[in-house]
Formats: sequence, structure tokens, C-alpha cells
Amino acid sequence: MTAQPNGLLIDTTQCVGCGACVGACLEAHGVDADPNQITGLSEIARTALLQKDDVWRRQLCMHCVTPSCASVCPVEALQKTPEGPVVYDASRCLGCRYCMQACPFGVPAYTWLDANPKVVKCDFCVERQARGEPTACSAACPAGATTFGVREDLIREAHQRIDDAPDAYQPHVYGEHEIGGTSVLYLSAVPFASLGLPVGLGDDPLPDRTRRALARIPGIVSVGGALLWAVWWITNRREEVALVEAERERERAALPPPELEPAPAPAPRFRLTFWRSVFVVLAVVGGILTAIRYGSGLGSVTNLNDQVPWGLWVGFDVLCGVGLAAGGFTITAMVHLFHAHRFEPIVRPTVLTAFLGYLLVVVALVLDLGRPWNLWHPLVMWNPHSVMFEVSWCVMLYTTVLSLELSGMVFERLGWARAQRWQRNATAPLVVVGVLLSTLHQSSLGAVYLIVPGKLHPLWYTQNLPWIFYVSAICVGLAMVVVESRFSSRAFGRELEHELLSDIGRILVGALAVYAALRFYDLVSRGVLAEAFTGSYEARMFWVEIALGLLIPSALFAAPGGAAQLAGALPRA
Repeated sequence: MTAQPNGLLIDTTQCVGCGACVGACLEAHGVDADPNQITGLSEIARTALLQKDDVWRRQLCMHCVTPSCASVCPVEALQKTPEGPVVYDASRCLGCRYCMQACPFGVPAYTWLDANPKVVKCDFCVERQARGEPTACSAACPAGATTFGVREDLIREAHQRIDDAPDAYQPHVYGEHEIGGTSVLYLSAVPFASLGLPVGLGDDPLPDRTRRALARIPGIVSVGGALLWAVWWITNRREEVALVEAERERERAALPPPELEPAPAPAPRFRLTFWRSVFVVLAVVGGILTAIRYGSGLGSVTNLNDQVPWGLWVGFDVLCGVGLAAGGFTITAMVHLFHAHRFEPIVRPTVLTAFLGYLLVVVALVLDLGRPWNLWHPLVMWNPHSVMFEVSWCVMLYTTVLSLELSGMVFERLGWARAQRWQRNATAPLVVVGVLLSTLHQSSLGAVYLIVPGKLHPLWYTQNLPWIFYVSAICVGLAMVVVESRFSSRAFGRELEHELLSDIGRILVGALAVYAALRFYDLVSRGVLAEAFTGSYEARMFWVEIALGLLIPSALFAAPGGAAQLAGALPRA
């Protein structure tokens, strides 16, 4: 017979603020600390007493019925047990801290100054429960403010207390339905918002929002793969027919075969320029900070904390870095699937840029993950309900695809003719797989934030985040093609492909128009466009985003030869 899940009923009308629960929790977990000095959850305190006006409220893990933290963990380091506790296994943990972002109650803490960090949270005294004992906090409470028992029984008792004294309680049991229900329930005489408990979360479990996005993956892979392969077959067939006809025409006219492209000019000798000097300085400083980071933990070199577990490093280097590499799948699809061969001269540098971009993302993860030595865990520890799990697999597979696409250059340099033929024959399947993987993980990076509705302003939080992120990635990827064209032309002594860059600019303007239409349609359909005209900080940042990300780039790239002119204006590397 399956055991019914347990819970805690915390009646704030009976709490006297004695702190016995805090002391019992510290003792049960072997923490030597003064309970009177505990003012909030931390790496040593799994529960705390907070005072709001004259009311005391316990703060601890809510042990949600459908926990967001367990849902988002890519390696199931957090798991929900049938008895109720949400437990943490440090040996599986990557240190990605997605659980801290996903928790709507801001519960998990982190050992920021530990070289081998871990997540710290209430474990619901899982070992005591296994022995048939109540939690330490409930056993120590002298006033009966914390009651341990079967969750369903506690819900009935809570409603009975409300019915017996309706003037003494709010007519609601907090945690009965919030985000699918929690194992920790609250009764209060004052509004729950005044106690610091989040309200307006809804009754649906938050993991359902990401599961809906993940549920589309089989359809995208099957239907998308079939469509891409059909596009390649049709365009390739047309090209084969055109080549045969062209060959016959040359034979009839006795025309000489087309001339081969001239060999590229030798690369210029290395010179220590200003920007290269800046890079050397940054590399030295970065090496020193990296040594400190691995010796003393992330907290020693960052300003991250339990309230802000992700910073600019993740937001810019990982999320934006992957987006900037989107030019790789965009250009290869245009050339190899749609046979827009006029863009073929920029395929190799674009794919190389994407490959290097993904390698830098992996390096960034090695620095940002709390336990980078566990980076291989998603290969053997699967949580298919996690968006981060899907992203990690797509990034690993797409990096492999990019390396295979680049292998032709290596085989060409080594003179391996048979390997070159194999690589050319595999190009089309590799491009199809690469486009699918890129579509999945570019959109999934937007889905990462679907589970945190309370942490994003309505101007940005939407169920359409996956598609908005995907289209924006195509835009920045095409813009990155212009940038890398400048640097590769300088590095290899070639002239800029002005006509090609102008074509890229026109395509980019079209992509920006699609992004703008999608963005504003989403705002209008959700009825939040008025938020952009409130004059708030968020509203001003929204218009800065529109100006810098849409209006100015569209004007620059729409101008005749705008892309080539912008590339020429970039500094020498």
C-alpha cells in the first residue's frame, strides 16, 4: 500500500516566535549556530522565523506537490519522494542553480564560498520520517503552531479551524491549491501577502508550462525533419537537372570548363594590435580570476547570492552567445537546403564562428557551473521533463554536428580525398540535423524562463518566449555573419563580399520585421501593450530594446550597401 504524503500545517495565529523550531532544525542537521541570530534562509539555516508587524511566520521549503525545482533539474539532483519530501542529492548536482531560479518561494540557498558547492534547503526531516517520527520542528513547537501529519488530514483540520472560528482566520488554506498544492500549509488571520507569501501564482503547477513546450519536440523533429529533407531533395533535384543541362550546353558549344577560384592570398603575419593587446590583458586577468574562482567558490569573484543566482555571465555569455552563433545553421540551410549558392563563400567562416561560439559557451559553463566536473552527468542521468536537460543535449549534439561540418577543411588540408568525399556526401543530413537541433535549443533557451512567471515583467513574460527567442536568434546570427565577415577578410587578406553582405542585410531586415510583428502581436494579444506607456523603468527599458534591437539595425541594414559599410567600419582585430 502506497503511503499518503505528509505535510505541515503552520497556524500563524498560534506562533509565539519562541524560535524552538529553528533551534530544533539546526540541532537535527548538526549545525552549530545560535537560533536567535537566524534571520532568514541561508546555507546554514533550513528554516527561519520572520516577523511581519505582530505576526510570526515560518519560512522553509514548501515541498510542492509538483515541485518546480525537481522539474527543472537536468540530472534529477532534486526529487520528490512519495512521502512528501523534496530531497537533494549533491553527488548528482551540476551546480547550474536553475532550481534556485525556478523556486517561486525563493527557498534554496547555495554555498557560494565553497570550492565544492551544494544547494541547501529543508529536507522535511526525511530520515526522521523514514523512522516514523515527525519533523524536528513540529516536535519542538511548544505552542502547537506547527502540526505534522498526513497532508489530506491537515487540510481537513485547517478547514475545520476556519469553520469553528471564521473571524480568526482568512477564509483560505494557503498551499492547498497554489501551483498545484504544497506540503506546507498556512493559516493566517491577516492576508497572506502581508506575511511575505507570494500570491497570484495560480493553481496550475508551474512545470506544466515547460512541459507544454517540451511536448512539441517530437512533432518538431519528425515533421520538421521530413519537411527539411523534402526541401533539400526538391532543390537538389532541380540543381542536378540544371547541371546536366549546362554540361550538355557546354559540350554543344565546345565551351571550356569553368575556371577554378584563385587560391586565397597567404595570411598576413601576426601583429600585436591594440585590440589584441587588450585581449591579452583580459586573458591574464581572467586566468587569475579563474584560479580564485576554483579555489574559493563562485562567491569569491562574483556578486551572486541566493536571491540572484544567475548574473550577466549566464544572461550574456551563455544565452546571447548561443544566439550569436545562430548564423551557422541559418547560412548552411540557405546554401545546402535551399541552394542559395551565392552565399557559399561565407559558409565556412560562418560555421567556424558558430563552432567557436559553442566552444566558448562550453568554456563559460565550465566556469559558471558550481560543479563542472559533473558536466557529463546529463549523458547518463536523464530528466526529460527539464528544459535544461534538452538544451544540454542539443548543445552537445550540435557542437558535434558543427565539428563534422568543419571536418571537410581538415581533410582538405591533409589531402584525404576519400574522407572529403564522405564528408561532402554527409553534408545534407548534417545540415538537416543541425537545423533541427538549433531550432530546438534556440527556442528552448526561451522556454527556460517559462517556469518563472513571477520574476519577469509582463512586457517580457509570455508563453511565446520560445518562438520569440528563436526568431531573435536568427536576427542576431545574421548580424554576426556581417561581423565575422569583416574579421575573416582582414585575417586572410581577402576583400569583403560587399554584394553578399548587402543581401544578408536585406534578409536581416525581413527577419527583424518578423520579430517585430511577433513581439507586438504577443503584447496586444495578452493585453499588456499599455505597460509600455506607463513611464516605469521597465517601460523605458522596453523602448531602449526596441530602439537598439529593431529600429536602428533595420535603418542601418536597409540602406543601400548598409551591411558592407557597417562591416568596413568595424575595428581591425
